[in-house]
Amino acid sequence: MNEIPASFLRRLGWKEVRLEQGFKSDPVKLAIAARLRRETTLPLKWIAGRLHLGSWKSLNAKLHRSVKSHSNTRK
Repeated sequence: MNEIPASFLRRLGWKEVRLEQGFKSDPVKLAIAARLRRETTLPLKWIAGRLHLGSWKSLNAKLHRSVKSHSNTRK
């Protein structure tokens, strides 16, 4: 399971420590989380913990807001 985020990190040129030190609301980290959520069956708890995004509940709210704001800009 660690391979999925590792492949994203390699493509971004990021090191593991960047996930730990980055902000919980970092747009790139949230984009990775959204993509993992869309393309895998990984639970939000795992994604939030692995990407250091805070609690799974706050991640869920951030992802929901992100989807909602994207749908509003397309209208």
